[in-house]
Amino acid sequence: MVIYFGNDLDQINDEVLGLKDSKKIVFDGDFSSIFDEINQSSLFGQPKNIIITDADFLLDKSEEASKLIDTLNKNDSEVFCLVKNDKLDKFNPIVKKLKIKLIKKNKITDFNKFDEIKKICLEENINFDSQKTFEKFVDHLANNYLFVKSEIEKIKIYCGDRKVTEKDIEEIMLDNFEGNIFLLNTYILRNQLKESLNLYNKLISLKHQPVEIIQIISSQIFKVKLYKEALNQNLPFTQINSNLQITPFQARQMAYVKDISLGKINFILDKLFELDTNIKMGLVDPNQSFKFFLAFINL
Repeated sequence: MVIYFGNDLDQINDEVLGLKDSKKIVFDGDFSSIFDEINQSSLFGQPKNIIITDADFLLDKSEEASKLIDTLNKNDSEVFCLVKNDKLDKFNPIVKKLKIKLIKKNKITDFNKFDEIKKICLEENINFDSQKTFEKFVDHLANNYLFVKSEIEKIKIYCGDRKVTEKDIEEIMLDNFEGNIFLLNTYILRNQLKESLNLYNKLISLKHQPVEIIQIISSQIFKVKLYKEALNQNLPFTQINSNLQITPFQARQMAYVKDISLGKINFILDKLFELDTNIKMGLVDPNQSFKFFLAFINL
């Protein structure tokens, strides 16, 4: 059994988003409902993972809560409990007695920023050539986990396995709306739904509008289409990059395009045009329809 706790729900929820073969349960305050869900899972085939969100029963010190925690800990499935709580002493005492893994996720603040981002970089296998480079990287970042994660993803795409340098930071760590849209296009074309949704939510939180995002995505994916057509014609990379005004960073990001079919690119462009039209005609909710678009093209 694993408990993710702390005061940053974005980080806590991110830990289980990619788990496959998972049964998700939302604790609503009723202990019996959790027992029923667990028993039902046993009857109809045990999932590999059980994810329980809003797991406030972990903070309940009653005998009933202790029994539930003990039962979950003995379950054949791997049980992940997510709870917003940053104090160990608030947990039911049985949590400390059992073999339960506790992983704390702290909200990034000005006071812990360096330490928290360092931990995330270690988890993502990001290495820097010097402390000065790392400090420059951290100075660029906002105190927001989803923003930090998306910027780390940029670094991973650009630098691969090598150490990050100050020059890398200068070239790609720009708080640039179009740069984030370019990264969003990469996620869309590579069927990375979780990353697409996270970055889209970040752009919305920064007050960008869905129609604005759609228009720039469309123009950039059209550029990807031209890039793919040029690759099919075996034109020199220098000529392609010059003609399409593609930066070195974008060229590295677009290495995957050789494996993407023109059919898929055209399909996405058609769906973007359809979505843009429906939003402008007032037929759909802009925010929710864009999320539906992301899920649909990843089917």
